[in-house]
Amino acid sequence: MCLESYRNSWLGVKMKMPSSKKVPKDIELLCRCTACRLFRVYHGEKCGGCGELLVFPKKRGSKEKRISEQEARILLCKTVECHGGYRYSLEMPTKNKYKFSEVNYENKRENRLIVGKGQSGSIDLTLYDCRAGRKGPLRFNVEFKAHTAAEHEIHKDLLKLECENGQGVFFHVLENCNKGTLPGILGKCRAYSNVRHAMWAKNKNFILVIVVLKKKLFCIQKVDFSRIGKLSFNKWCECP
Repeated sequence: MCLESYRNSWLGVKMKMPSSKKVPKDIELLCRCTACRLFRVYHGEKCGGCGELLVFPKKRGSKEKRISEQEARILLCKTVECHGGYRYSLEMPTKNKYKFSEVNYENKRENRLIVGKGQSGSIDLTLYDCRAGRKGPLRFNVEFKAHTAAEHEIHKDLLKLECENGQGVFFHVLENCNKGTLPGILGKCRAYSNVRHAMWAKNKNFILVIVVLKKKLFCIQKVDFSRIGKLSFNKWCECP
């Protein structure tokens, strides 16, 4: 079953989704399906009389849901398994070594990213294209984040997505947002331009995905690393 057919059958709708400019269709549909499944899990919704087996755990002594990046990773894996065409691995060791440090320079904290020194990292989820054979090439590296992550944590993920083989996907999950949440995330991404090296990866880009669970909001857009300092928000996409 192709991914678009799977998406329509699982969601219970027959609807052609508008494609985001320049985003590969397969990863866009994988991310859309994953976002829709996250929405259904969070809101306890069912489709065709059945729902997901995954649930968000409750915080100790509270009825409040505990949101993490793990639910998104699990549901993206399940979507890949239903779709076919890709194999995947979890926590794949990076080929490069990385060093990230914070130093005080003239009473101002400065982040420094170094490639080739330090230690190997890992990629949250890696997708291999096996449509032309079982031993297909590495196609996508996916890094997940939840909530309003610290700037240096976002930069660590962007560094790996830029310097490792394959196209990067940065999948950010929020439970809710206000008028300052999205500008804050985009600002942290834009600040990556201050610490990256212009020669690290010429003409490299990544796919930015933002999901807001409570409001059922979904955004996907392609971002060039060389222009990340001018990153602007595209638009919220429809995701029933």
